[in-house]
Amino acid sequence: MRFNVDKKMTQDYTIKIVGRGENIVYESDGKKYVFEVSFSSIPYKLYADQYSREDLSFRQFDVTVDERQIIERIADWITEKDGQPVRIVDKGEIHGIPLRSVDDIFQDNMRRRDSRKQEAEDSGGNGGQRR
Repeated sequence: MRFNVDKKMTQDYTIKIVGRGENIVYESDGKKYVFEVSFSSIPYKLYADQYSREDLSFRQFDVTVDERQIIERIADWITEKDGQPVRIVDKGEIHGIPLRSVDDIFQDNMRRRDSRKQEAEDSGGNGGQRR
C-alpha cells in the first residue's frame, strides 16, 4: 500500500489502517468501528458484515443504512489513496458457503479420476494406466 495509514479525513471522521493492514478503524462522533480488510489481492476486499461496534470484538452484524454509508466511504477512501478498486463483501457472500468434509472432497476427487479414466478408455487410450 502506498498511502498514509493514519489519515485525518475531515473534522467529522478519521480512518486508520491498523493490525498490519488487516483492519480499518473508522471513528466518528465518539463511535468507533473496526472492519476487516484484505489487501492481498486486487480488488481489495472490505468485509461489510464482520466488524465491531463498541467493544472491538469481531462479530457478524446486519449492516444499517448509516453503517453502509460508512463502509462505502471507507472503500472510496482506499481507492482514492491507493488507486486500486475495493470490493465490498456482504453477509452471506463468503459465509453462506458450507464447509465440506475431507470425505466429501475425497469422493469428488475419486469421481473425477474415474470419469477421466473412463473417457480415456472410450477414446482408445490406456485408461490412465502406466505401463
